[in-house]
Parts: sequence; C-alpha cells; structure tokens
Amino acid sequence: MASGSFIGYTNNQYITPRILWSSTPNAATNTSDVTVTFQLMKSSSSSSSTYGIGAWTININETTYNFGPTITIPANGTYVTVYQKTVTGIPHNTDGTKRMYIGVSGGISGTTYTSTTIY
Repeated sequence: MASGSFIGYTNNQYITPRILWSSTPNAATNTSDVTVTFQLMKSSSSSSSTYGIGAWTININETTYNFGPTITIPANGTYVTVYQKTVTGIPHNTDGTKRMYIGVSGGISGTTYTSTTIY
C-alpha cells in the first residue's frame, strides 16, 4: 500500500488545505483502489472559527466529483476532514505503473476564504 500527503494554499492566510491519499494495488487485476481525503486547518493564531457552505471540486484520475458540505473549521490548528472519496479499480499501465492527478479547487461561500489550490 502506498500513501502520501500534500499541502496547498488558499487566499486566507489562516486556512491551509491538505490532501491525504492512499492506494491499495491488486496485482491480479493490475488495478488499484485509491482513497483521497481533503482536509482544512485554521491556524490557532486566528481569532475565530470559519463556517459556511463549501463548494469544492475534486479531480481524481481525470474524473471530477463535486461536493458542498456545511463545515466548521475551528481556529485551533487541527485539520478537519471535509470530504473523502474512494475510487476502485483504477487501471495500471501494462508494466504495472500508474501516474495520476489529484486536485481540489473551491471555497466556502459567505467568508473571506474563496479559493483552494492544491494538486
């Protein structure tokens, strides 16, 4: 099983987005199941929580998923999971390798947080 994480940025200096990913390969079918988790963290140096209705798009292996949960991000420096998606049976190349794109864009309406860039 392979896994990793990467951090992006927003237009709000206090909010940091992060993507966690993991993949479980199946050698018999030359595929993998991939789980992607999108999280947000608000710095404890901020004075208040951020809350509202999110509007994000996540792209996993050239397939787009839209999600818009109501979310609260406390100003405590702890990551909050916004969305998690598992995609099963992603085919590998004939030599067993696979490169894929994972990206998120969006924001929370009614707040100063209006953009996420992470890929």
